[in-house]
Amino acid sequence: PSSCLQHPVEKERSTGSIEGRTKGHCNRATFPILALVMSIAGLVAMQVQVSHIMHHEVDAQPMSHLPVPRVRQGSPDNQGAFTSNPALRAAPGASDLLARRQHRAAESSASGSNSGAGPGSASASADASSVPAGSSGGTKGDDALTAEGFPEMYGKVSPLVIGLDTCARFRDEQTPGAKVFAAPAGLFNTGTNLLETLLLQNCKMRDGRHAHLWQVPWGKHNPVEWRGQHYAPSNKVENVSLVLPVVMVKDPLTWMRSMCRKPYAASFNNRGARCPSPVESTKTNVAWQPTEHYFYKSLIHLWSTWNRAYIDLETPRLMIRYEDLLFNPEPTLQKICRCAGGTPASGATFRQQENSAKSGPGHGDGGSNRAKALSTYSSMDVRMADYSKSDVDYIQRYWDLELAQSLHYHLDFAMLGNSTT
Repeated sequence: PSSCLQHPVEKERSTGSIEGRTKGHCNRATFPILALVMSIAGLVAMQVQVSHIMHHEVDAQPMSHLPVPRVRQGSPDNQGAFTSNPALRAAPGASDLLARRQHRAAESSASGSNSGAGPGSASASADASSVPAGSSGGTKGDDALTAEGFPEMYGKVSPLVIGLDTCARFRDEQTPGAKVFAAPAGLFNTGTNLLETLLLQNCKMRDGRHAHLWQVPWGKHNPVEWRGQHYAPSNKVENVSLVLPVVMVKDPLTWMRSMCRKPYAASFNNRGARCPSPVESTKTNVAWQPTEHYFYKSLIHLWSTWNRAYIDLETPRLMIRYEDLLFNPEPTLQKICRCAGGTPASGATFRQQENSAKSGPGHGDGGSNRAKALSTYSSMDVRMADYSKSDVDYIQRYWDLELAQSLHYHLDFAMLGNSTT
């Protein structure tokens, strides 16, 4: 009977005596069966523990309520192997995120509109070396370019960089003679290989060495919450405070289409001819590591959550638009190199990357050369191809609007042209 099974379990927690657990409640003949059941349960639990995969799922709710991964801050002396304690990697709840954003908004209001953005803000920075990019917003369906060739649909300033206000702090925090680096980070298909190649060719430190690593120590595609907790096998720098993350961000509409062509460690539904439409059907599983799988409600949730974590990072970092690196590589590289304390190439000494920066069997068709990419990413028609009105509605509901607007990634129904679906 069920009472015979329930009472012994309760008694076992308070006494170590089998006699006390069984007397007056169960026949001793039931104990071999109970022992067998408990043994099987123990074996199953052990197997689950051995083959454990951490599953983190982001709920399908508006971005203002999404949990955002936060890096666990710690000193370089406290860096070890990636922790198995899930509490250290758990994203904060919706109430924590809402309170955090309200606090940022209050700080921004108190400091005044002209005081500049802090390290936790999504505001983008530009200085006198930025190239004006036209006088109109370019929000219609045209393919207008500025005199410098930068697409008007991406705003009036290029390069537009988030985090320039953290550069002085990054340099000031280093000890004399410390070997510091700039290192690419970014989601798949955001231009991290192009950035690495251009840094290699055009940025050196004062002692003559190259100023970059090919990726951040925790792995360029991995979530930033792994900073200081996980090290990529090829990593050669254990002190993460010596590394300036340079985070590549791409227009989410063109990025999702790139993910359809080459998803890398991500897998998602709806890989049909019109991929990623419908966006609502792109529930995504990303195997950041063989035993570390994160789940996202859609590709736009992945884009928003992953990039938001870098926006909220309290240590120095730069966030670079792929479009700036493609259309205005020289001034963009100069900002990155100087931020890290290096000396950038300029003029005739600047080396452009005309061929695809992707190579090797892991990159599919190898990507596009620069001429093809310039044509593709300057077209509003290409940007909006295959997206429907329901896709626009879904993206507007669930992307990180603050982040998208700060990077001049705009979206409205007028951009769809003649689409009626």
